[in-house]
Amino acid sequence: MATSSLKFVVGAAAVVVGIVVLAQAFESPGVPAAQPTATASPSPEPAKDGPKKDQKPAKQDGGPAGQPDQPAGQQDQPAGQDGAQVQGVEVGVFNGTDETGLADRVAKQLERRGYVAGQVGNSDDVGASASLTETTLYYRAGPDKVEAEELADSFFEGAAVRKLTKDIDVDKAVQVAILIGSDFNA
Repeated sequence: MATSSLKFVVGAAAVVVGIVVLAQAFESPGVPAAQPTATASPSPEPAKDGPKKDQKPAKQDGGPAGQPDQPAGQQDQPAGQDGAQVQGVEVGVFNGTDETGLADRVAKQLERRGYVAGQVGNSDDVGASASLTETTLYYRAGPDKVEAEELADSFFEGAAVRKLTKDIDVDKAVQVAILIGSDFNA
C-alpha cells in the first residue's frame, strides 16, 4: 500500500512540474508571467504595507506596474510597431485604380496578417475619385492613427495617413479606410 501511495505522489508531482514547464514554454513575449499572490497572515495585525483605509488594493491581473490594463479581448493580440494592435483591426479597402480586383486581393493579404476586411470595393463607392494617384490611409479616431501608421509603414510604403473626413463615407465599424492609388505596388 505504501508503494502505491508513493507512486501517486510522484505521479502528481510530475504532472504539476509538466504543467509549469508547458506554461512557461508557451508564455507570450512581452506578457509578464503570473506572479504568486501573497496569502493573508493569520495574525490579527493588519499588514503594514497593505492598502490604506481609502485606497483600493492593486489589481492582480493588470498590466505592468503604472500601466493601464488592456481592454478585454486584447491581451493575446499580436502587436505591431509602436503598440499597434494588428489582430482584429477592421479595415476598409477601396480600389482607386483601373486594376480589376485589386481591393479584393489586398483585403485578403491583410486578413492573412490578422486584420478584418470589413468593407471592400471601389474608391468611388465611398465618395472618393475613381482614379487616385496617391494611396491614402484614413483613420477614424485618435487611437486608430497608430493602426493606420503601422499599415503605412509595413504594407503601404510611402502612403499618406490622414484623419477620416465626412467626404469619405465608410461603414462605422471601419477603423482604417485604405484608398489605393496608382502609386501602390502590390
